[in-house]
Amino acid sequence: MGLTVQKEIQDQSLTLYIKGVLDISTAHVFHAHFNEIGNFQVLTIDFSCLEFIDSSGIGEIIDLIYLSQEKT
Repeated sequence: MGLTVQKEIQDQSLTLYIKGVLDISTAHVFHAHFNEIGNFQVLTIDFSCLEFIDSSGIGEIIDLIYLSQEKT
């Protein structure tokens, strides 16, 4: 199983819907959306359809949190 990331944009808010498996083999798909967060005031990540995550996926989430804090 792979990973899909769907985006929803409303005003200054970006929501990322994560579906599938976030592990070492799919982390690059999640990471590809990092550049977009600088253009928005609010970032929401919906993990309700995430089936599995490993330590690589958790590392990507932490990196995204740090990056979003730097851009505010």
